[in-house]
Amino acid sequence: MMYSDPKDVKDSEAMPPEENVRVQIVISRYIYEKLQQWANAHGKSPSSFAGQIVSSRVEANLDIIDRMSNEKAELSSTDSIDEETQTSSLPLPKNKENK
Repeated sequence: MMYSDPKDVKDSEAMPPEENVRVQIVISRYIYEKLQQWANAHGKSPSSFAGQIVSSRVEANLDIIDRMSNEKAELSSTDSIDEETQTSSLPLPKNKENK
């Protein structure tokens, strides 16, 4: 099965690592021309060369990406705990039934 958009996959762990995902990016015409020149020098198409460049940059930063993801998850869990604590300690709003 080919996924056309990473949002189609609810859990990135559910997708086998050998499957490719197609993404769409927007770059300036100048950068595209330079990418074409660079790709031609390596005997590749611009899109496959761009994919290799992006993949290598992500792989080079896996530790940082994982750390940031873990920090975000910790903050999210802390925020929800704080929100629950704050909500439970708030007085009930006054109404006819609760005077």
